[in-house]
Amino acid sequence: MKTTACFFGCATMLFAFFGGRAGAAAATNLPPHELVVMQWNVQNLYDAEDDPENPGDDEYTPNGWRHWIRSRYALKLDHLAAIVAAVKPDLLAIEEVENRRVVADLAQRLREGYNLDYPYLIHRDSPDKRGIDNALLSRYPPAATNWLAAESEQREPIVARFEIGGAALTLIVNHWKSNYGAKAMTLGIRTREARTLRAAVDARLQADPAARLLIMGDFNWDSDTPAFTNALRALPPAAVNGSTNSTALYNLSAGLPADQRGTYWYNAGKRWDSFDNMLVTQALLATNAVARGGWRVVPDSFRVLRDAPLLDDAGHPKQFNELRDPATGKFHWITGYSDHLPVIVRLTTLPPPGQRDQPH
Repeated sequence: MKTTACFFGCATMLFAFFGGRAGAAAATNLPPHELVVMQWNVQNLYDAEDDPENPGDDEYTPNGWRHWIRSRYALKLDHLAAIVAAVKPDLLAIEEVENRRVVADLAQRLREGYNLDYPYLIHRDSPDKRGIDNALLSRYPPAATNWLAAESEQREPIVARFEIGGAALTLIVNHWKSNYGAKAMTLGIRTREARTLRAAVDARLQADPAARLLIMGDFNWDSDTPAFTNALRALPPAAVNGSTNSTALYNLSAGLPADQRGTYWYNAGKRWDSFDNMLVTQALLATNAVARGGWRVVPDSFRVLRDAPLLDDAGHPKQFNELRDPATGKFHWITGYSDHLPVIVRLTTLPPPGQRDQPH
């Protein structure tokens, strides 16, 4: 009971920050003038069933070495749902989910426990050898969905286009190759993933230079890694001022102070990595009259969630994982949330010139 009380008490801090934004458009049936987008690698969200067609889930079963049982799975869903419900995102991108079922279970927790409904679920099984995928939960129906080609045994990026309140917005959800394995091999895979994404972005911008694309995910590359920035032609947000390059991408993480970008704590190296990023096209940063009638980023709204109870006593992401105690050599469960911190951004839209703003 003590843990439960602390958990809900700490979660209230997140409610205090995000409270008051919840779903005005849904209540009034007016087109929304603001969206909250949240992205989170939720760290190995497996169900407790052994899927014979997915050998990657064997450790996350009751008979696997992690002894992953229904009660642990249920507790993890409860923890994830509490954080999502505190933020109340309109669009939620998540990575490291085993299948459609676990995403539906999370949506059910949010609906039944917090009256927060996500009627639209975007997911399909990817060729990843661990059997983990990307997914999207949305309060609004997608106008179109697609997936980019994945590298061998990797996750397929989701491409989802929305027409929300009459304004177009495309999300691309990524989870690139981890740093586990030979450096040259992992670097090569991520480089090819970057080229695939960049080619898709170029094709979209060639068709519509004013396209509003929000690209997010766990890229397993720091936001300032030259290989990452060069492959995607990604610039800091401030570089948009005076720029006429409509093909550039702008990494919102690069607009934060260096000590606020970290989303993953690399314990062996004793450092923060900024693996989780959101990148946008120029149109999403426009502040002039052209921006009216379309979605744009609310200035300074991008942030990494570093609130209690997401952090452990050392200030690092509080995982939901079985870890080895170096002092005793024994394994024990840490029932937190994820080894990654979520990132969020707010978007707003204004009516075209000459059209009166509707109340919201």
